[in-house]
Amino acid sequence: MPAEGDTQPCVVVVVSRPHRTLWLAVALALGLALLAAQGVPRIPAEASEVLVRSNPTGGVRPPARKPPAEVLRDPVAAAAEARKWIEVGRSELDTRALGRAQALLQPWWFDAEPSPEIRLLRATLRQSLHDFPSAITDLVAVVRVEPRNAQAWLLLSTLHTVRGNFSAAREAALQLAPLTGHLTGTAAAASVASVNGQLEDSYDLLKAALLKDRRAPVSIRLWSLTLLGEMADRLGRGQDAEAHFKQALGLGLHDAYLLGAYADHLLSSSKAAEAIPLLDPHLGPDSLLLRRALAEQFVHPGSEKLKALKQTLSARFDASRARGEALHQKEEARFALSLLGQPLRALELARLNWQVQREPADLKILVDAALAAGHAQTLAQVREWLAASSLEDHAIRRRLESDAAAR
Repeated sequence: MPAEGDTQPCVVVVVSRPHRTLWLAVALALGLALLAAQGVPRIPAEASEVLVRSNPTGGVRPPARKPPAEVLRDPVAAAAEARKWIEVGRSELDTRALGRAQALLQPWWFDAEPSPEIRLLRATLRQSLHDFPSAITDLVAVVRVEPRNAQAWLLLSTLHTVRGNFSAAREAALQLAPLTGHLTGTAAAASVASVNGQLEDSYDLLKAALLKDRRAPVSIRLWSLTLLGEMADRLGRGQDAEAHFKQALGLGLHDAYLLGAYADHLLSSSKAAEAIPLLDPHLGPDSLLLRRALAEQFVHPGSEKLKALKQTLSARFDASRARGEALHQKEEARFALSLLGQPLRALELARLNWQVQREPADLKILVDAALAAGHAQTLAQVREWLAASSLEDHAIRRRLESDAAAR
């Protein structure tokens, strides 16, 4: 909601199932209407005001030094240092960097009422730890105090989308729209609508916004192109998806999520050989090492390299469980299904993962594991979810149709 004293138009959006209003267009129109009314771009009231930090970044690694003791006592200095490590963790999917950020925030980790900045960073780290309820609680508290905090609204929309709470995700995206740039607002709204029955419209609007807003920061363009690549894949438009992913790579930013998404596209397009040189320089994150092993299995089944990759992944997953983590259940499910040939174990992990995360990739491994294990109950639950959410995915639909035809 707008801060007290702000004069902004009131917009009520109703999304009916028979005739869905394209609410992301309403969000976009809201942002443009505000800019037109003001006549100039909005100037932050204070220099410290957060506008937006996009999820994908180039991530320059901070110096690997122990922070001075005064940093650990000063919430402002600790937050600034922690923010640098979070950016590294995001761009490289590096849990060690996120661990450094959490250590910096440890003096305030259990505070009931920390500063909004500390709370926002804590929510970001809790998201990375898959503690989504606590992250959402923190973010709701942030926007209650700072209703114009665009980063908090963006993260809140993302978290609700991951959890499958689309009405709350839409509301957060609508709150974000007037606070940020044209492309950022459209990308946030499109990312929600694309998994909630409006995939093609979301794709078209985001593509148009990307062409129109050529001055958007490069990190926002990378995020938008990655979203477009994933949307095109779900629409069954493989050539368009490849073009978007290559354009994103051409921006020159290192982003592990983009590498993983493009690798998945290549693996599903019978182009596993192309995934090997893409991934070989970036095998730090478990998610990318997994995709490298999958590519190796396609291209060189039975190779010594594949055996070594499987051993490394197995050791990493064992170590993660020993630490009490449940951060890689989706990746371990893929590992168990495609590299170990253990469909029942894969289904167990995919079902546990589905309780926490409900994005298309989470659904895809759940479907694949259920089909391999012949688990009709899970497949029935998937079909119910698809009907309720209106999620569209060409590959998932094709798998389910083939299963139904075989019965």
